[in-house]
Amino acid sequence: MRNCQQLSSIVYCCLITTDDNISFVGKGTHCFRQNYANLTPVASFFGMDNAEELTELAQDDYKFYICEYLRDSKHRFLLQECYETALIKLEKFSYIKFCANPIYQAVIQLNNVYTNVKWQLQVTYTSTNEIIDNNIYIVDSVDLITNQQITMICSPFIIDIYFISNNILVHYAIDLPKIDGETLIGNYF
Repeated sequence: MRNCQQLSSIVYCCLITTDDNISFVGKGTHCFRQNYANLTPVASFFGMDNAEELTELAQDDYKFYICEYLRDSKHRFLLQECYETALIKLEKFSYIKFCANPIYQAVIQLNNVYTNVKWQLQVTYTSTNEIIDNNIYIVDSVDLITNQQITMICSPFIIDIYFISNNILVHYAIDLPKIDGETLIGNYF
């Protein structure tokens, strides 16, 4: 391993090449916790209506991590930092959607239960200007989703969730719990 970089107090990322005698499936950048548990990418999201920043949701055996990348060239992103999230990883989820912006991170985890799909939306807020919110806001539901096609649109004040159930488009409009959202948005834009 070479070009190792500590990206947070607990996450390290290293470049693994074909010259390294390490039994990883793929070569390239791999991230680890301090005890070298491998972080596996689960979902990615291009935020802020551009393709210059990429945010990735990664996991180890127990927790979720957010890794942030910046565009380096037309086809390449460089890892800037990885950090642990407060989002709770469900056991045996079969599908995941993720979004992140300067205000919050959100994840939908789906779990097959016979013909129904149990899904859970979790939202955590980014700490800003000494405002710290350690809460995890959760919405649970069980729906008949026939093909696991689910979409999430993350706006500053609302998360829209769409999926198909029995050939009908179902829409959940979930208002975010922050009353002072305008203040938070004003800090970023």
